[in-house]
Parts: sequence; structure tokens; C-alpha cells
Amino acid sequence: MAMRVKNHAEQLEKYNLRCKIELTSLKNHSIRRRSPPDSEIQ
Repeated sequence: MAMRVKNHAEQLEKYNLRCKIELTSLKNHSIRRRSPPDSEIQ
């Protein structure tokens, strides 16, 4: 039982980490879209 709980907690941590990474990349993407580089403006 304890092993299953521990395994579940590890899976949750991996899932949370993936969500954080996706959120960060989404934020970076939206920031880039709001302020496009000079090459995209032309």
C-alpha cells in the first residue's frame, strides 16, 4: 500500500512538472507574439 502511494506521488510530481513546463512555454510563446522581432514586422 505504501509503495502504491509513493508511486502515485511520484507520478503527480512528474505531471505537475510537465504542466509547469507547458505553462512556461505558453507564456514565452504569447510574449513573443505580443512583441514580434523586427524581421516579422517588415
